[in-house]
Amino acid sequence: MKNNESQSHTRQAPRILLLSNMYPTDESPSYGIFVKNIYTQLESAGIDIKKCVIEGQSRTKLGKLLDYAFYVVKAIFIIMFTRRIVYIHFIAHTSIPVVIMSIFRRFNIVAHIHGGDVMAQPNVNKKWASMKSIVAKRTLMLSKRVIVPSQYFSDFVQTTFSVDPNSIFVSPSGGVDTQRFQPVERQPQKVIKLGYVGRLDSGKGVDILLKAMRVLMEQGVHIQLTVVGAGKEQEKLVQYAIDNNLSEACRFIGVLTQSELVAYYQTFDYFVFPTELNESLGLVGLEAMSCGVPVITSGHAGIGDYFENRVNGFKFEFGSYISLCDVLSNLPLVSSTIYRQMAEQCRLTALKFDSEVVKEKLVKELSMLSFER
Repeated sequence: MKNNESQSHTRQAPRILLLSNMYPTDESPSYGIFVKNIYTQLESAGIDIKKCVIEGQSRTKLGKLLDYAFYVVKAIFIIMFTRRIVYIHFIAHTSIPVVIMSIFRRFNIVAHIHGGDVMAQPNVNKKWASMKSIVAKRTLMLSKRVIVPSQYFSDFVQTTFSVDPNSIFVSPSGGVDTQRFQPVERQPQKVIKLGYVGRLDSGKGVDILLKAMRVLMEQGVHIQLTVVGAGKEQEKLVQYAIDNNLSEACRFIGVLTQSELVAYYQTFDYFVFPTELNESLGLVGLEAMSCGVPVITSGHAGIGDYFENRVNGFKFEFGSYISLCDVLSNLPLVSSTIYRQMAEQCRLTALKFDSEVVKEKLVKELSMLSFER
């Protein structure tokens, strides 16, 4: 007992070097926001943490190449001398300096997977995807801990990369700041207000949502939709809305900071999460729930870690705009008892993923790592 007490008193807080190819800036506030949230959490917990990251997103291929080359050289130089735990985010893109330096010296590695960095995405070159997989697999072999955002993704990593389940730690992407994302009293309206927050890219399901909106408008159902985000499909989606007379019913807002997002979540009656991708978690769904907003989704992949049909939202058939249309045309009004009960369940769900709870568990896990070289 005394030995255990002595060890607990002498154990030092971990010293960490965080690596990431994505980190937000004022110009790109949502770019790698998960990483910034986790960095801030660890720093606020008193952990000695430094970072080597690519801040923001260059608009040109040459700019991206130069940013990445500078990052690789800088990371190699730092790792050469560091005695910190090397904590890698987006491992398939970020880990090359780590893989190179692992040939020459030993150091503790923590691999934090976010989803798309190791899972095949639509419209990605097969050779590039294969190279990413090789880098990811090598990094996972070298890692002492593998952090994943959901139980769904834990199962995926174990199956795909043969990772030891004992080395995996589930931590939901920094969690949700439930003090910031707060519910507000909603006034009954004749028009149901829907919201979407996320990238406007292939596979995110916004096209399905707009098709459902078109059918509802043709049927005389009055629903408003606010789309927050940007991406490669933005111009195409905006044009679809114009061509199908949805301009008055659908607003495209663009990218917002997290502080700005709160006010929008609070205006939504329902949050639509129509993704067709294998989302590793889907933090935007939890942000909506934290504001007391029920989620409409297929419940696919990591979303299933927190979504319960008819408890904190409504489920539609995966990839079907007809099914989504059916759900949207039968939503309970804000003034109904069903809605109020569901909104309460949403908040209770989000509190289980509160950022302070998530932070404490992550700090404890990182603190348990051995510092022996």
